[in-house]
Amino acid sequence: VHGDTSLAPMPVLSICVFKSNGFRNEPYMLSNDHDMSQFSFWERSTVKEFARFGCRTVVMRTNPGDRQSVIQPRNDALDDEYVCHARVRPDLLACAVITDIGYNGRVAFSLVDKALAEFEAACTTWESATSDQSNSVPALAELLAQYQVPAEADTISRIQADIDDTRSTMLVAIDKLLERGEKIEDLVDRSNDLSLASKTFSKRSAKLNRCCIIL
Repeated sequence: VHGDTSLAPMPVLSICVFKSNGFRNEPYMLSNDHDMSQFSFWERSTVKEFARFGCRTVVMRTNPGDRQSVIQPRNDALDDEYVCHARVRPDLLACAVITDIGYNGRVAFSLVDKALAEFEAACTTWESATSDQSNSVPALAELLAQYQVPAEADTISRIQADIDDTRSTMLVAIDKLLERGEKIEDLVDRSNDLSLASKTFSKRSAKLNRCCIIL
């Protein structure tokens, strides 16, 4: 007898909260939390850096008041294993989460909304941020653990779903967010989220593996 696969863990890797500075302006990271347990000790630092980089890039290319789910299309560089779900509120508080590609989008945005609420309750002066911050919000780690099994998390969050959650969210390929002539490699080079070691890794790899996550 096979177990109920709907209750199987389906990774949520990262939650990152930002103050948006408007479309295509780099946002300020306010808090972030990650679950790197599926990666080896040697991979975790690089994976975490690329997660922060990916979340920041998607938030930067999301209009205030909008949300989107962005996937790296399958190609020679990377298998399409992960999706970045991002929302930027009209007041510019934003959140992005990185999930397994099979993760339910409505549940992912339920996680986004809860993370935003928890962060705002813990950090009431976020609007005054003028640079990246490292606010400690223990509730984000708790949400990260709770939402590893989407079926269980969905049961908890369903009663809080609003009409916005009934809208389908299309998966957008990351290259659709880039300006004409812009390349992922250029974003990597300019990123402050990535160490020199991670940038070197991305350039030297003939096939970017799971460490590069979505970009």
